[in-house]
Amino acid sequence: GTPIPGLADYGTRVKAIFTGIPTNATIWVPTANTTSTGTTLTALNTVQTAPAATAVLVASETAGDGALTGALPAPAPVPVSGTQTDNIFINGGSSTAGLVTYVPLPNVNGTSTAVWEVTNATPGAPAQLNFPVAIVYNSGTSTTSPVSTGSLMVTQEYAPTPASLAFTATAGAAPSGALTIPRFNDTGAAKALGNLNACRTVLLFPFVATTAGFETGLAISNTSQDPFGTSAQAGTCSLNFYGPGAPTPAPVTPSVAAGTTWANNTGIGLGVTNFAGYLIAVCNFQYGHGYAAIFNGFGTSAGVFSSYLAEVIPDPGTTIFGRPATSSTGATNAEILAH
Repeated sequence: GTPIPGLADYGTRVKAIFTGIPTNATIWVPTANTTSTGTTLTALNTVQTAPAATAVLVASETAGDGALTGALPAPAPVPVSGTQTDNIFINGGSSTAGLVTYVPLPNVNGTSTAVWEVTNATPGAPAQLNFPVAIVYNSGTSTTSPVSTGSLMVTQEYAPTPASLAFTATAGAAPSGALTIPRFNDTGAAKALGNLNACRTVLLFPFVATTAGFETGLAISNTSQDPFGTSAQAGTCSLNFYGPGAPTPAPVTPSVAAGTTWANNTGIGLGVTNFAGYLIAVCNFQYGHGYAAIFNGFGTSAGVFSSYLAEVIPDPGTTIFGRPATSSTGATNAEILAH
């Protein structure tokens, strides 16, 4: 039919622009908003019968809904099609009540965009729309398309905006008989969504010495092999020395297999001589533990020997701020002698 002047071309649309997506990672989004229990809401025909606000995933910011007739029900929005779908349990659900249908978004140079259109709402009442997001990737140690680490951001806006390339900001702000209604300006600001960090262990050896006749033996065990069914991991350890005589670049150990221990002397073995300071070992596997033995004149009556366990530093992850003093809950991120 003929469009009626003054009416919207489609329902209110909201979009999420995901940026910083690592290579070989994919953002998955639900085909509709969800309730607090994780159940996908279905699109109803009329606002009069809508029990809650509902928004469904559409193909793009500017995908048309068809010609409006001014009568309810309105034509349905053009849905996303031709994509793989999957059902994911969220909120710990294990029944159909917790199943949510997800689809993957194309990762274009680290950016993905999802657009949902509101199909039901209660007039005059504020609405909250929840869209739980999932990210799918292979581990960084995978031999098939391993993921890289990085920080993910998201920008939330109404749609369409000039970023859709359907109109310019100047044209969008002016009256038009050709452009769709409604249309919006780009006013959203990117916010942190999350980080993809390597599975690793950070170990602090608070004192290491190879000066004045002292030597320090180091040992790092990969305890990811255990009787509890933990996935075995393997990786190298970067040995970052801090203090007078610290080597550059940092020495790197051979790959330490699960259930094995790497051991060496700092001076004779690694060639780090005339050093006194501390060492932070960054190991590319979880459940690493360290041991150090400092000695001088070993085997003689005047010999000195001391040993300790390395402390595990909570992994700061990918951040521009370095190691935090407190966690998000306010608890102190103190070094520990445990996992």
